[in-house]
Amino acid sequence: MVGHRLSAAAAGMVLIFSASAAMATVITFDDQPAGTIITNQYAGVTFSSTSGGGIDFHNGEAGNTNFLIGNPNSFQPITLDFTVPVEKVSLDLISVGWATVTATAFASDLSSVLDTISVTHFPSGPENGLDNVDPITLNGPGIARLRIAITTFDPADGFGIDNVSFGVAEPATMAILGLGLAGLGYIRRRRAA
Repeated sequence: MVGHRLSAAAAGMVLIFSASAAMATVITFDDQPAGTIITNQYAGVTFSSTSGGGIDFHNGEAGNTNFLIGNPNSFQPITLDFTVPVEKVSLDLISVGWATVTATAFASDLSSVLDTISVTHFPSGPENGLDNVDPITLNGPGIARLRIAITTFDPADGFGIDNVSFGVAEPATMAILGLGLAGLGYIRRRRAA
């Protein structure tokens, strides 16, 4: 009896952990030439800014890799619209100094806020935030849009983003989880009878 309970519990845990695995997409912008307007070059997400897409930018910051800034400059907001809502978005904020940069995750109605994070280095460090890299993660059930914008302006400080990572649970994995939970329920009812 104890062995059956342990094996049922172990099976349930395996199903839960396998269902939590998601297809992860990581975007570094290094595959595009500097100066490229980034809009829909990457599967699962569309980038936009004040004047169209974001600009793939390279100036030697952030470990000598490309990163994305707003368009026409690094003071402009960057918006990510996901093709399919995601549960988690991680990215690096690049060169935040004395300005406050806020990332806000929205639900499918594009008005309900699911999560928000603000970053500033005021009054420590350089005003322009040169070489600062701040990793952030936003979570929420069904993030459809992420907007990153300066919410407290400093004339010497813009921002960029890099290493954008997001994941969507695979439908097949969710179906396996559902079948596993139904099977556990059946076993429990059978034992109770």
